[in-house]
Amino acid sequence: MSRMAEQQLYIHGGYTSATSGRTFETINPANGNVLATVQAAGREDVDRAVKSAQQGQKIWAAMTAMERSRILRRAVDILR
Repeated sequence: MSRMAEQQLYIHGGYTSATSGRTFETINPANGNVLATVQAAGREDVDRAVKSAQQGQKIWAAMTAMERSRILRRAVDILR
């Protein structure tokens, strides 16, 4: 398996560079190979992600159970 390109953070529906400027390697535990280098989130990144999640939760909570069910079933279909 080839090594993946450096991975950015995914916050508020888009990819963004970490404010920390730091990275870390993810390792395949089966063979010790490096899978990817991932940007390490800093405090600002975490704060933005939490704020985005709080906004999203309000939207999610305002939906009916049926609407949420349709979204989750669609996600299952995509993952299969």
